[in-house]
Amino acid sequence: MNRTFAKSKTAIVRAPAKVNLTFDILSLRNDGFHDIETVFQAISLEDELNIEIQECDSNEIEIRVGEAILRKLIPLDRTNLIARAFDAFLGRLAPARKYKAVVDLDKRIPIGAGLAGGSTDAAAMLIVLNELFGNKFSLEELMELGAQLGSDVPFCLMGGTAVGRGRGELLERIGRNLELSFCIVKPLKLAVSTPWAFKKYDENLAESKTAKPPLSLAGVRAGLENADLELTLSSLGNVFQPVIFDAHPELKKLHADLLSQGVFACHMTGSGPTLFAISSGREMGHHIRRHMLKDDEIGYYYGTEEVIREAHPPLDFRLAEAVSYGPRVLSISEN
Repeated sequence: MNRTFAKSKTAIVRAPAKVNLTFDILSLRNDGFHDIETVFQAISLEDELNIEIQECDSNEIEIRVGEAILRKLIPLDRTNLIARAFDAFLGRLAPARKYKAVVDLDKRIPIGAGLAGGSTDAAAMLIVLNELFGNKFSLEELMELGAQLGSDVPFCLMGGTAVGRGRGELLERIGRNLELSFCIVKPLKLAVSTPWAFKKYDENLAESKTAKPPLSLAGVRAGLENADLELTLSSLGNVFQPVIFDAHPELKKLHADLLSQGVFACHMTGSGPTLFAISSGREMGHHIRRHMLKDDEIGYYYGTEEVIREAHPPLDFRLAEAVSYGPRVLSISEN
């Protein structure tokens, strides 16, 4: 885009979720955060943003979602990460003119699930704005800007597979030569506070209540790079898992139920409560979904407001694959 918008412009962008194939806590930092070491993996479960932007008297943004239940769960004001990304980008770019953005958000990534749904939406906004304004910033500069918004935003901008260190913002790409299919399962009514999870982990570690589960970042990396499924599976792990399972036995039972269906492995992502189970492919994933939800329809989509009211099994169950990309701009048009 050049100096001004002759008319409004519309862009459509898709933003992938992530899982943590490994998650390890190394130490507590002086700033109150923790140094972590994790393997991030982008997955094909995606939000879609339809963004219209035009010149205005002041920088404004309106975020809209279609489902009434989502309007109760997602902040639609300036605290939303999409709005914060909009403000941060324009603040960094400092254009001569002001702009208004209207964002229609098709929210497909479960909320509060540890899947970086808010972070990937922010990353998508940064990617779109950068393209609309003529790619003024490199990916590295956008990642630096994204780190100010949240620890997961830099990875969401990068996408693919990467080792994350520091708070998760220090990234190193991994070459993945192994296809992975996931069942992504979240109890609808269960939420876990990340600050609480870190605090509980620290307390349990200090009292020697929790032993770290076996996990190997090096093993996962070698397994992914060399297409060694057995090595990859044996190296997965999450140090939060014993802590969260102890506090939420129902999640531990769900984990056991998924393993009983013959998946290759099942672990928690981030601080939970979402579980990812690695299966042989979509066909197996559909079979497991039908069993877990007691549903016979192959095309059944669980999670709508109506289904919740009908008291079906209280699980949000999605199928996804590992992907090698981050946010993708599908189209830009002038209105």
